[in-house]
Amino acid sequence: VSTDNIGDVVYATTSAIFVSGWEFDKDGSEVTLIDISDPAGDLQIGDEIDVKGYIADKFKMDVYNGVLRIVSNGWQDGRRTFITTVDVTDPNDLETLAEVEFERADGETLFATRFDGTRGYIVTFFQVDPLFVIDFTDPANPAVVGELEVAGWSTHIEPRGDTLVALGVDNTDGGWKASLSLFDVSDPANPALADRVSFGEGWSWSTAHEDVKALTVLDDVIIVPCSGWE
Repeated sequence: VSTDNIGDVVYATTSAIFVSGWEFDKDGSEVTLIDISDPAGDLQIGDEIDVKGYIADKFKMDVYNGVLRIVSNGWQDGRRTFITTVDVTDPNDLETLAEVEFERADGETLFATRFDGTRGYIVTFFQVDPLFVIDFTDPANPAVVGELEVAGWSTHIEPRGDTLVALGVDNTDGGWKASLSLFDVSDPANPALADRVSFGEGWSWSTAHEDVKALTVLDDVIIVPCSGWE
């Protein structure tokens, strides 16, 4: 893919690869679709779209029912969070359905984001950690349906039906500790913190904060590496 930026984030489905490149001067990203649907392996470069803000990782993009959902963070004029939906049914003609600024997260940094069917879960942080539940049932009008504020922030979310397993940081005691939280989202309008456990004394951290492959979530146990400083 030949672009004017560095493609540093890749998200893939069974039929397409989406490459996101950051354009610093525009405080935006360019997302290019690469069609990989040919069973013979003939790759085709499709259409591209411009998105406001920076797309930090592959979990900020997701395709569901022919619609690409994107959550991005911009820095010009203060920290801002954007939600973009794109019709990708025609690889050569991408159509933006909605591009909205998530005003309830203005001034905050975007952390964990995860999609699960028609729902999206977004975590931002400045002084507290709001967990937002987004309804993408109508891709042209994504809507916030629930919100929960807790201390610290989440760096990664694993949906498990009506429960979210969230790896993050607990700052309730003045220090930063690696933590795991369970959020109950059975009622999307009223998400709740079901349980939380933090590791270590004083300061602690996990390599899974940067590399989610270090986190393993099984049916009855969660495995997470942790280091600490006392």
